Amino acid sequence: MTGFRMGLYAALMCSLGTELAGTQRSQSEPSVHLGAGPTSCGKWLEARKQERTSQPNPHSLQAESLATRHFMALSWIQGYLVGVALGTNGAYDERTAALKRIPDDFSIDLWMDKYCRENPSNKVLDGAARLQFEISRQP
Repeated sequence: MTGFRMGLYAALMCSLGTELAGTQRSQSEPSVHLGAGPTSCGKWLEARKQERTSQPNPHSLQAESLATRHFMALSWIQGYLVGVALGTNGAYDERTAALKRIPDDFSIDLWMDKYCRENPSNKVLDGAARLQFEISRQP
């Protein structure tokens, strides 16, 4: 497995495990979000803007940092959406349908860009929850 795929797999499993663990807690227990979920929408927009507008040396730490910040947040969102889909109490067919409704990474980026422009003080996890709600309303 390549380093990129291993990183994606690790991020997905961490996000999935965090979300599924959260579904089994009682309503009175506080929710704990780890990883890139608590990142602010302002930071999301900053990373996305710098990715689009700057052309740093691809071997520099700045380029790596920006790409890593965005990749981590996007992976967290994808893991959250998968975790919610798999954590539902529905039948297998319902969970499969929910997984098929998860948008591709480019669509998630565009959706989150819009969400974060409209809600700059919110967190990435708030956007992910809102996106999941929108997806769940699809037939």
